[in-house]
Amino acid sequence: MPRSTVNAILNLETLYWVPDPLRDQGLESDVCVWPVFFTIDGSSAQLSATGQLEGTAAVTGTSGVGRVGKLPEDGSVVIPAEIGLWTGPVVPIPVAPGLPVSDLPGVFGAAVVVVQPSGMEADALLAGHEALNSAMQDALDVLISKLNVGHDHPTQADLDALAQSVGSSISSAVKGAMDVWDKLHEGVFDLSLFGNTFFYYSQDDVPTAAFDQGDFDPSSDAGPAVFFSGTVGYIGLNGAVSGSRREVGQGVLSHFDSPVGAVAGYADDSAFQHAIVATGDGNVTELWWQGPGGVGRGTLSHFSSGIVSLAGFYSPDGYQHVIVATSDHAVTELWWQGAGAVGRGRLTLLPNPSTALAGYYSGDGYNNVIIASQDGTLTELWWQGSGAVGQGTLAQIASPVVDLAGYWTPDNVHHVIVLSKDGSITELTWTGPAAPTATLLSRVEAWQWNNPVGVGAYFAPQDNEQHTIVAMSNNTLRELHWSPQLSTPPQIVLHDDLGAVVGIRPIIDAYFDPGGYQHAIVSSEDGNVHELWWTTPRRIIGIPVVPITVTHKAA
Repeated sequence: MPRSTVNAILNLETLYWVPDPLRDQGLESDVCVWPVFFTIDGSSAQLSATGQLEGTAAVTGTSGVGRVGKLPEDGSVVIPAEIGLWTGPVVPIPVAPGLPVSDLPGVFGAAVVVVQPSGMEADALLAGHEALNSAMQDALDVLISKLNVGHDHPTQADLDALAQSVGSSISSAVKGAMDVWDKLHEGVFDLSLFGNTFFYYSQDDVPTAAFDQGDFDPSSDAGPAVFFSGTVGYIGLNGAVSGSRREVGQGVLSHFDSPVGAVAGYADDSAFQHAIVATGDGNVTELWWQGPGGVGRGTLSHFSSGIVSLAGFYSPDGYQHVIVATSDHAVTELWWQGAGAVGRGRLTLLPNPSTALAGYYSGDGYNNVIIASQDGTLTELWWQGSGAVGQGTLAQIASPVVDLAGYWTPDNVHHVIVLSKDGSITELTWTGPAAPTATLLSRVEAWQWNNPVGVGAYFAPQDNEQHTIVAMSNNTLRELHWSPQLSTPPQIVLHDDLGAVVGIRPIIDAYFDPGGYQHAIVSSEDGNVHELWWTTPRRIIGIPVVPITVTHKAA
């Protein structure tokens, strides 16, 4: 069956640096990133009757110095969407009559050069960047001339030759732009480095499901996205290929001078949204807003013991509930209605320190709190109104728990999402008094340079899907989503990356509001509390998404 043109999105998200363990630690380096995107497809190439690929590549380079920030050892730096996000159509490659296939898949990809600028002046860097764009066109056209029916994809030798040719052109251009003092600096200190990687995908690799993606795979033949460089160790590239992408807004809700230790978020039934923030000075603060209105702010309560974790939710009786776990092993509830006074009472005192909380209201009329302890025990609390608090052990988790989330779905099922230090994301489900069933939903990276730091989860009736939002230490927010109708094995869990929050800190929260928007609340190292928001029906294909800074969410 003939192929159709596909819309493809190639997203370069973050760089990470894995140093040699024998070298001194604690270093970081300024880096510049120069991506060049390309397609080899039916818009400019075809397979002749002799079986030879003919034509040219279409190349889209970037410009400027390309400085993205400091890359720390065992850490990551975000690649801005302005230079790291490519979108475009990929056209099947036509085939001459008489050959056994009707067409060939179009190919798209990128070459990425990482530069440690050291003391090089801007003119040298700009010359190298321009040389990269020109050299890629020439090198890809040479590559096309090597491809035919019997050699239908590049070999490692082909890619090595391409990298050598491009690298030589960049080096020559940079040296030609350096004056004598630059050359002396370069020769004496030898600090500048060039590392590069080249990778490509077929149009058949683009996920067909909405808001799903294929992640860069270091072991893939299509492109390792991992490359050795002049540093001791290697640099890696996180990113993804997809066919659709959510349009995600991002803004700063408020700034806190005291370090933010935990956040929670939820919506009520009057279209108000609420973010709860715990800070190092012991205060628990509420932020609230409605549509495009301004953000209100007020202190709910103060705790003398250190605040370990937060949870928050709204119940249909008009009460708001904030759950606070503190370092003295206590779990405390704050509650209020509208502009009324804030009540405060202890729910339980546990034998072991807490590490994470989840809280939600279930359709059977109960308030529910799940507590993770340092020993891996999950404790469940439940109560109605002002009634007594029930307590029981829900499960035992082997890997240390990083964060928890919980919600209830209209089929009367309780859901608890457990994010573990080993990268596993486990869903516990149960109905009524039944024992929970555990399902491994997915795994995320759990390396020293990129690991999970927080999770939020909810059911969104607008798309009839369950959503889990995972924050990673490389500053990205990843969404997992699936339909309840597909929750029986084999479970189909799709995923996509929503965006980045530079300097992300644990713990995050996520929720759905009655107006149809989904939200994530995230804190960053600079003391800001951010909101990300999106709505499901608008499927954005081929449009770059650039973070913005605002003081509240637009309606």
